[in-house]
Amino acid sequence: MPIAIRIKRGTGAPPTTLLRGELAFYEDEQKLYIGKGDSGSYDPNGLPIATSVVELTTPPTVLEDLANISVGGGASSGDVLVYDSATTEWVSQALSIAWDDVASKPSFATVATTGAYSDLSGTPTLGTAASAATGDFVASSSVSLFGASLIDDTSAADARTTLGLGSAATLASTAFADADHEHAWSDITSGVPATFAPSAHNHTVTLEISGFIESPEAKTYVISPAIPEAITITQLKAQTSAGTVDLAVHDDGTQVTGCSLADAGTTLASLASAISESVAAGSKLALVVSDLQSSPADLAFTIHYTVASANNT
Repeated sequence: MPIAIRIKRGTGAPPTTLLRGELAFYEDEQKLYIGKGDSGSYDPNGLPIATSVVELTTPPTVLEDLANISVGGGASSGDVLVYDSATTEWVSQALSIAWDDVASKPSFATVATTGAYSDLSGTPTLGTAASAATGDFVASSSVSLFGASLIDDTSAADARTTLGLGSAATLASTAFADADHEHAWSDITSGVPATFAPSAHNHTVTLEISGFIESPEAKTYVISPAIPEAITITQLKAQTSAGTVDLAVHDDGTQVTGCSLADAGTTLASLASAISESVAAGSKLALVVSDLQSSPADLAFTIHYTVASANNT
């Protein structure tokens, strides 16, 4: 009768202690182990104890060595095996490859530019415009931005809103009067004020400063106090009985205008006409006399100026 030979086996954990040369089968992982080496110790039966336990199961080295391998626990058709370094196990996972992970891919795709639309599958149904000639359409470059803003309006009311038109756009032309029509004052029956207040406005007033200097000397003569508001000198006139006199009108030491008077006789001569010289408010006007002859002559002068004063009447 044949004798059945059985080796040590177990579950729960791989064997950690075996006799030298002793075999053990770990059923949980279907792996075979053998005791290796000699520690110098012996079991009660005098058999040497191994120094280490070695797994005899040899993993396949090439993919073609795999056969009849099954993956339990929720694997689906088309899944791939992925190594998990955290558990040192191969697990099933749905196939998913990012485009950036594809090597040696083309930099662009070739798109067919010929062929019938009917040869394609999964295409939407085209309207009649698809079969029209390109000449039946207006180029987008010829459509203004304003015109394009009206394209999506679904009603006349929407178009009027886009155009900024009110309800008057729907009225007949007879509902409006001509732009050049006139109304008599008697036709205005409401909203007419009883009196009209004048609007604020300015009046430009022309004034003058006149004076007479007897036997003038070559010096400065102050001819006005500080003026209360800005003025504009528009003309200078002077008269002397004989000789030559140089005159200059000064604004607090700064010359505003000047002239030379030579034998003007008894009539005031316009020595500096059509001038427009501004003088600030608070300034004093002075007349500077120079270039006198040995026999000074009497001197008369007139300065014309304008001042703008506010007035509501």
